Amino acid sequence: MFTHYLYDFKRLFIKTINQLKSVYSGAIMIPKRKRVVVVKTLNLCERNQEYVIKSLHGNCQTNLFLENLGLLPNETIVIITELGSNYVISVNGVRLGIDRSIAKLIEVQT
Repeated sequence: MFTHYLYDFKRLFIKTINQLKSVYSGAIMIPKRKRVVVVKTLNLCERNQEYVIKSLHGNCQTNLFLENLGLLPNETIVIITELGSNYVISVNGVRLGIDRSIAKLIEVQT
């Protein structure tokens, strides 16, 4: 059954290429694939990988507190270690300790 779908995809792909050939007089222009961006909360991330902070999902006071610590959107964050329900993270060269409940409020992308 899977080969049937693969055959249909291949046939559609060849048809699209032939249409592009006729439009561009023999020059094949295939658009590049868009980069897939995965967005998840910080508590689901792996250690020693860089992530970019997308947004904060706490209440106003919590967001203000996190922003004062340097957790701003578009900043790079790394989880250094996980100790029970606590995380040691690095933001802008500064190590911080946060709880899992705070980590759930920080949305990051790869």
